[in-house]
Amino acid sequence: MKARLLVASVFTVILGAGSALGHVTKHPANASMVLSGHIVVTAQGAVSSYAIDHPEKVPKVVRTLIANNVPQWRFAPVVRQGHAVAAKAEMHLRVVAIPTDDSHFKLSLAGQWFGNGAESAGVRALKRPNPIYPRAAVQARLEGRVMVVARVQADGHVSRIAAEQVDLRARGPEGIMRKWRKVLASTATRTLSHWTFQLPIQGDNAHKDHWVVRIPVAFILRNDGHLDLPTYGHWMSYVPGPRAEPNWLTARERMDAEDAAALPRDGVFLAQQSLHLLNPPGS
Repeated sequence: MKARLLVASVFTVILGAGSALGHVTKHPANASMVLSGHIVVTAQGAVSSYAIDHPEKVPKVVRTLIANNVPQWRFAPVVRQGHAVAAKAEMHLRVVAIPTDDSHFKLSLAGQWFGNGAESAGVRALKRPNPIYPRAAVQARLEGRVMVVARVQADGHVSRIAAEQVDLRARGPEGIMRKWRKVLASTATRTLSHWTFQLPIQGDNAHKDHWVVRIPVAFILRNDGHLDLPTYGHWMSYVPGPRAEPNWLTARERMDAEDAAALPRDGVFLAQQSLHLLNPPGS
């Protein structure tokens, strides 16, 4: 059973006036939605059943997308004590809506991961100073999310770190967007490089010399005292930034980083990967 660390950190400040991106174009942004549920897989790796939480809150078009895809998935059999067995796991889906023109969107399942976020064994953050929201970003009303990839050594310290992608919450001239991506990326990586972690002392991966973790850091401002977070089953708009895979990642680490998909939760989420999807969407 593989362990993956996911850390979702949300930092809030009071919203000021103004706009970080100046002139904002009318071209629609992407939108994403993260859903939870569970899935049951047979000993042969076929999906026998699944359910999403609070289906009444999820748009019908999204429920249809899931119904047309999830039952077709195939998994590597879960083996326990030398025998393939049926398995049930928590399921998390990331649905993305990408604009095809000013009024139409294409829906897809952009990510899926499985496991119990309540597990206490494995990697967890011990010392985690919070990034300080850049003053210039606060004054400019700039919001975004930085996906950080870090290599954690056996002593719990971060040896390598990089911003994999920076998504912003508004669109503007590319030069200005590039500037703000650098501001948020620099703040996130500079602070998270000082985090320390506790590594597992038992299990299959207890004696690894290093781990790869992905840490999403969301910079979100308060608006009139209310935090602008999407409720379950609602969309959050974003403008995706270019993805820059760190050149220090090994092939194995790239696979590990892909497995550690980001959950929008506070604190540490440790995903116990009990299911391995053989035919992910788009394959």
